[in-house]
Parts: sequence; C-alpha cells; structure tokens
Amino acid sequence: MHHAVQTRRWINALVPELKSRGFTTLAVIDSEIHPQQEVRAIAGVFDGEITIYKKGTDKGLEKVLKIEKMTNQEYSDKELPLRRET
Repeated sequence: MHHAVQTRRWINALVPELKSRGFTTLAVIDSEIHPQQEVRAIAGVFDGEITIYKKGTDKGLEKVLKIEKMTNQEYSDKELPLRRET
C-alpha cells in the first residue's frame, strides 16, 4: 500500500496540471500484477478508467476492452472485443 500512497500523491499533483491544460486523464492498470486495493486507490484519481481482460467465448479466451468510467464524455458501456489484425 505504501507504493499506492506515493503514486496517488504524485498523480494528485499531476492530474490538476493536465486538466488545466485541457487534457482528459485515463487510467489503464494491469490488475493482474497489482493488488486490487492499490488499483482502486490509484484509478479513482483519473477522469476515466479502461479495463482490458480475458473473457471465455465459444472460440476460447478473447481479450475484451470495457470503459468503466469517462467523466464528462459520452461512451459505450458495452464490452468491445480486441483482436489482432493479420
């Protein structure tokens, strides 16, 4: 949790600076390598959150993208399949 506190402090200083310049900030965090408690502590700071995960389908495991939140923006809350182009 100590790392999350330091990271959150750094992000809390950075995000207002970016917002003042017109940026929308998003969090993309690999929840497989970070404890869920840290992910939630850090992701809450951002205007948006995008989740990418694997989901079982009739074709096997498929990567899926889902927008969890995007403040002041219209977005689809549907899962979007991610496929590698060949």
